[in-house]
Amino acid sequence: MGSLKKNTLLVVLGLIIVYLVWHLYNGQVRLNSFKNEISKLDVSNQYFKETLSSDSIKIASQKQIILSQKDAIRLGVLEVDNLKKVKSQVRTITKIKIDSVLIAFKDTLLLTDTIYNVGVIKVPKRFEYNQPYFNIQGIILQNNLLIDSLKLHNDMKLTIGNKRNGIFKKSTPIVKLTNTNPYMTTLDMNNVIIQKDKKFFDRKVFWCGVGVLGTLIILK
Repeated sequence: MGSLKKNTLLVVLGLIIVYLVWHLYNGQVRLNSFKNEISKLDVSNQYFKETLSSDSIKIASQKQIILSQKDAIRLGVLEVDNLKKVKSQVRTITKIKIDSVLIAFKDTLLLTDTIYNVGVIKVPKRFEYNQPYFNIQGIILQNNLLIDSLKLHNDMKLTIGNKRNGIFKKSTPIVKLTNTNPYMTTLDMNNVIIQKDKKFFDRKVFWCGVGVLGTLIILK
């Protein structure tokens, strides 16, 4: 009777091991299938959305692309640049467009009854224009205008996290790029979040199998 119980237990434990091995293999098959599907996508041209907040801050947001470092390099969305253990990378292309700027002269010479037109100024003459988001300085010459200083001011903030979708909904992993300069527009944005591949001995299934095998050895 004791031998029968022992044999029954061994059969059950054997079935558990078979199930764990099948589960591990099936998970690997699903992972390989996912990698094959993601390789078909154009991950180098990812969709993003840019919005303008009430205080004129431009916010570009995009869903995270989560890959292993090996797959990210293979798909061409990650440049390691001799770095190790890269965790994430975000690439953006921005454009700064400033509309017409009118710079008034404070000491314009107004001449009348002369051979010169009204509003003639003496050159060379320096000028400058200051705004919260940009500054321009230059010199007016006889035949052209020289801008010798152009400064743009922008506070950029890059945030990687999860966006809440409600109490009972799963959050969405996103990348958010914030620019305080309203003249700056995001033209392109690509991201990749590196997920470290787990070794087989780091998986819970492996250690469950080890526990079951240890139990078998003890029972014998």
